[in-house]
Order: sequence, then structure tokens, then C-alpha cells
Amino acid sequence: MMRAALLALLLLALQLASALRRPVRMAARPVSVQQVRALDDDITSAFVQGFWGEGLTEGQLKQLNRDVLSDLTNRYVSRDGDDGRSTLLMLRKGGQPVAFAGVEVVPSLRQYLGLSRYEYDEIVGGLLGEAPGTLFTDPPREAAVLSNLVVLPTQRRRGHANHLMRCAEQVVRKWGKEDVYLSVDAANDKALKLYGSRGYKEICGRMGNALKATDTTVITSKVSELCLRKTLSPVAALAEAPPSLLYNLRNLV
Repeated sequence: MMRAALLALLLLALQLASALRRPVRMAARPVSVQQVRALDDDITSAFVQGFWGEGLTEGQLKQLNRDVLSDLTNRYVSRDGDDGRSTLLMLRKGGQPVAFAGVEVVPSLRQYLGLSRYEYDEIVGGLLGEAPGTLFTDPPREAAVLSNLVVLPTQRRRGHANHLMRCAEQVVRKWGKEDVYLSVDAANDKALKLYGSRGYKEICGRMGNALKATDTTVITSKVSELCLRKTLSPVAALAEAPPSLLYNLRNLV
């Protein structure tokens, strides 16, 4: 009898020790992706923090919040709903904004790529399989562009950027566009690796503008960028959108 009791106590102790070693699983915070219909301080502050991080002065924060509010309003919010011309996607986790991605249709692919007419005809014409000289006299060609992909520093390496890109590509498909373009700092190896993993290919280089925070202020500086392109596949779209997808796309039009 005593031996049985001791064995029972030993078994209970082993089970308790095993339970203590097992990691505690926290309840997952709800995650959703939605269109930004109006901007507020929480959204612009999260956007600024995602791009420029911590350690900014009060004056820098004020300037960046003002510039971001103006840029996002003009590019996305004020044009949102214009029959598939632009939208700003926001990923919320636990009700808080943690990541963003903008999608817009630009009126001229050549101007977006920063190419001369001759370069445009040679580079883009070759990609599209057009005969030499065809695009030189063509009217401006529209293009769907992905930009302003940003994730809060504390929320990185959790797949948020990849999922936001997936949502953005679905929006582009709904707009009836077959290709999506983006530009990235040529020195941003992590971003290039992410885009490459999603099938984006380099087209050309260009010089772009970027806001840089100095010790005391914020300036606009020139940066070397790479322009990338991806042709969207309907088959891949079905494969990437399983019924168990956690991201709420019902608000995307």
C-alpha cells in the first residue's frame, strides 16, 4: 500500500515538473488588415515610429508627423474609393496599428521608373515582349505601385510585412492589374531579401528622395534605389489565400 502511494506521488511530481518546463502559451492577439479611411494621431505616430524609430527630438517628431500626414492624405486617403486608384492598408494587432502598406496606380510607368523614352522602350519593352520602338510613341502606361511598407520595430520578424504584401497584391488583382512595381533603397538588404522571396525582380535603378533625420532636424536627401516588378499569378493568388487566413480582407474593395 505504501509503495503504491509513493509511486503515485512520484508520478505526480514528474507530471508537475514536466508541466513547469512546458512553455506557457499566451492567447494570440487578434490581427486584422483594413483600409485607412481617415488618419489620426495614433496612425501617423505609428507610421513615423516604424520608419524612423525612437530617439527623435520633439521638433523632428512634429515635422515628420506633419509631413507624413500630408503625404498619406494626398496619396491615399483623399483618393481612396476613386474606383481602385489608391489605398493605404493598415495591420492592427490587439487593436493597435503595427504595420502599413500603400498601393496606388500611377499615371506614367516611365516617369515612376525615372527612365528616358529610349531607356523605357528598351527595358520595359523587352520585359513586355514589345517590338523595339513600340513604347517610344505609346501613350503613358499606368502602373500599380506598392510603397510605404513599414512595420513597427517591436513587431518585426513576425511575418507582418509578408502578409501585408500579400494583401496589397490581392488589392492590385481586384483592380484588374497584372503587374505590381515597387522601389527600394539599394542598400536595404533585408527588404531586398523579402521582396525577392515574393517573386519581385529588378528592372532598373533610379535616384529617389527620402526624409532623413539628422541630429537636430529632418532633411530630404537623394538615395540610390532599385525598381522591382512582379507579375501576379491568379493560381498563386488562390494558393496564398486559404480559408484559414487570419487577416480580414472583407473591407478591401
